[in-house]
Amino acid sequence: AGLQLVEVTVPDDSPAAGKTLQSLNLPHSVNLALIVRNHENITPGGETVIQPDDRVFALVTAEGEAALRQALLAEAQ
Repeated sequence: AGLQLVEVTVPDDSPAAGKTLQSLNLPHSVNLALIVRNHENITPGGETVIQPDDRVFALVTAEGEAALRQALLAEAQ
């Protein structure tokens, strides 16, 4: 299926910080599996709010990884 597991640490200046996952409108090619926050494992849902220093683990396609990095890191696609 071409899926890979990626980890992204949310920077302090992330455009996603303070927003819910639902509001990020990530494509279906991004499946968030886990958020680690202060050594606590969080199962992400639509109402989960992204915070700086969150470690986000996701199963993604290549296109999904680009969309995730754009949303969390504001990297150009």
